[in-house]
Amino acid sequence: MSIWSDMQDRSSGITVRKEDELLTKEEILFLQACTLLPFKIGSFSSIDDLLGKLGVCIQIAPGIESHVVPSEPLREKDYWEKELKKWKEDSPEYNEIRDILEKIEDEISAWKAFPIRGEYLREDKIIKLYPKEMHEECDNDGGKTPGLSMYSLLVSTLAHESMHAYFDRTVRRSLPYVGRVEEPLAEFGMLLYLHDTKQKYIFNWARNDVRSKRTYYRYGDALMSLHLATANANGDSLTRSDLERYKRPVF
Repeated sequence: MSIWSDMQDRSSGITVRKEDELLTKEEILFLQACTLLPFKIGSFSSIDDLLGKLGVCIQIAPGIESHVVPSEPLREKDYWEKELKKWKEDSPEYNEIRDILEKIEDEISAWKAFPIRGEYLREDKIIKLYPKEMHEECDNDGGKTPGLSMYSLLVSTLAHESMHAYFDRTVRRSLPYVGRVEEPLAEFGMLLYLHDTKQKYIFNWARNDVRSKRTYYRYGDALMSLHLATANANGDSLTRSDLERYKRPVF
């Protein structure tokens, strides 16, 4: 089954949905071409090969979704607020904990403002892309950010979500999703894809985009920097090996 089968069925004219109007024909062709570019990760030769063999479909979704704040910073905030009450306001301990709380609150604020460009639905094996959110990013930017475009948002988001599909295992309860590990790795995988497929203009924008994020996604750029600094002539590094091995062995 093609990863684009849902799009192809709808393009026949038998059914008409609002999401059909969210991407132009040129944008769809661009995405399809990008998935076919040679990109080796694990045993796969391209994103199309990866998603096809794993049975993952791509959907173009209407509307805009909001990020849910992860439970970790919320629990940390609750813990440190309780600790803060144990100390007097003029004590060094109080000020130290207050600084910790400010960083946690900044992270929570960042999550609330963090746009969802796409998501991977593990149970359904579906990648959803949200072009309406991407259009808003481009419109609000007004051309101020070099490299920001629908094309850069579409291909970087699809590559990121494809990394989650690569990481996925059927034994999810044994190997749960760990955001602080998996999201930086997915960002690194996305940057690696753009680098290896020589999409230099989008790669430069994407690195700056990842670097600017106020959540743990930003560590993906540090992983990319480490890979580039240590890669051999074949483009291999220990950092890349860690990416390719993540969640692949069941035990």
